[in-house]
Order: sequence, then C-alpha cells, then structure tokens
Amino acid sequence: MWKGIAVIVGILLASSVLAEPALVGEWHSDRERTMNFNDQNTKLAERTSAFVRSMMGRLTLTITSSTIHSKLPDFSTNVAGVERHMVGFDETHSYRTLAVTARTVVVEAVAPITGNLDVTVYNFESPDVMWVYTGGIGVQLPYSHLREYFVRVP
Repeated sequence: MWKGIAVIVGILLASSVLAEPALVGEWHSDRERTMNFNDQNTKLAERTSAFVRSMMGRLTLTITSSTIHSKLPDFSTNVAGVERHMVGFDETHSYRTLAVTARTVVVEAVAPITGNLDVTVYNFESPDVMWVYTGGIGVQLPYSHLREYFVRVP
C-alpha cells in the first residue's frame, strides 16, 4: 500500500515539474491578440492605439536556455498623418532566470535598444501563448500597462 502511495506522489511531483512553463523556443508577436486585449483594457487615444497596432506583430523572440534573441525588422508607419520609418533591432543577450511558477517565468536580462539590465515577467496563458507588459518607466507610454502577446512558432 505504501509503495502505491509513493508511486502516486512521485507521479504528482513529476507532473508538477513538467507543468512549469517552457520559455525556450521561438515566439512571434501576435498583433490581434495583443490589440484585442489592449483595446478592451486600456484607455489609449485613437491615434495612439493606431500607432501601437502598427508596431505589434513584428517582434520575434528566440529563447535558448541561456540567451534571448530579439529581432524587430525596420518598418514604416503613419504617425499623425506623416509616414515614418522606424528602425528595428537584432540583438542577443544572456539572461538569468529569477523565478518560475506554474504560469510565469521571471528573467533578468539586458533590454534591447536601451542596454539597461531589466526584469521581465513572461506570463503564460497556455504552453504556446504568453504575454509581457510593454508599458512602464522609460518607454513612450509610461504606466500604460499594455500587453504584448506572443505565440510559439511550431
């Protein structure tokens, strides 16, 4: 009987370890999911929302066990009736995992463009869908609490 209980406990412990979110892989920004959330949950001016929409869906993250490769291609967008060329980036930085729960992975890494050491919380809705906050101190939309959703690339 004790052996049976031990086996069940072992299976439960193993399945909880397997249930941790898997950050490693290739992730692509999901414009529609991102803007559906932001349109319903933030109070952006129409012009700002249009600009944010034009930026989303372009970023790709390729995450290994030790690095995050962030790639945003150059693109053009219309800002207040004026066509603007936006310069992208292609950067790889090492990261350190600070915490993992059943639905989050928290990492410390150098942020693209700024070069600042930053902490990012990756929030998982499923094994293949995650989101991060995109608004905060030091960005053009401070305290906006916008989310950017990513889907795993098969």
